[in-house]
Amino acid sequence: MTKDIWTVKRIIEWGKNYLQEKNIDSPRLTMELLLCDVMNLQRIDLYLNHDKPLNQDELKLLRAYILRRADREPVQYIIGHTEFYGHRFFVNPAVLIPRPETELLVQYAAEFAKKIKGENHTALDIGTGSGCIIISFAKMFPQWKCTAIDNSDKALAIAEKNAEALEIDTIAFHNADVFERPPQKRYSIVMSNPPYIAAKEMENLEPEIAKYEPKTALTDGDNGLSYYTYYATLFPKIIRPGGAFFCEIGFGQSEEIQKIFTDKNIQTTIEKDYAGIPRIIWGIIK
Repeated sequence: MTKDIWTVKRIIEWGKNYLQEKNIDSPRLTMELLLCDVMNLQRIDLYLNHDKPLNQDELKLLRAYILRRADREPVQYIIGHTEFYGHRFFVNPAVLIPRPETELLVQYAAEFAKKIKGENHTALDIGTGSGCIIISFAKMFPQWKCTAIDNSDKALAIAEKNAEALEIDTIAFHNADVFERPPQKRYSIVMSNPPYIAAKEMENLEPEIAKYEPKTALTDGDNGLSYYTYYATLFPKIIRPGGAFFCEIGFGQSEEIQKIFTDKNIQTTIEKDYAGIPRIIWGIIK
């Protein structure tokens, strides 16, 4: 009889082994996150309630979640949210899943923003996706007027939902292709995590990324550098003198991207991520 009772402890152990057989990374953590969503618990609560049995509805939903994860669908899309910069953000396949290293972009932008004197400062996020960058920034600087653009209505819907959930009303969201409709105003800070994966590298991505995340947010369909080449010409036009830009870059791109800006007489600084990989490029517009 007891074998038919699926307690929290038992289901975590079973799910961990099952996902491990399917070559899923971090199988125990995956089970914990899925179970937390199904049972509406925090991770610590799982172990405070390790003997609690799951009801039939919870088991049915959890089975569906496990099968989706076994098919390599990201946990964040399955449960519909993720954590970024200390906040919860809604995500779905219309937007990239925010990565921990992207938090560094917000961090460096925030450090610069704190040093700017005066009032009436503005910030722009190009290709906002879930809105995680600009919303996290706006939470720290409620006096700034912020703008976020993206060429996907579905992505903007998620970004606006996140802004509302986090009680941010200082961001104007617009549908715009930065190449076709570049911003006409000047900003104190511009931030962007553009598509930087080269088209030829797309086939080498993990299924979680290649199969589920939006391709237009991953690759420029070319060599992965087209946005930076455009930005080197655009940024001096849309950033106030003394203002700055902050962009995420991909593995092995730092020297090429730095040269792109240097060729336009823009001096830049490269910052490394938690793994020691060059990840953020930023510069001040003179």
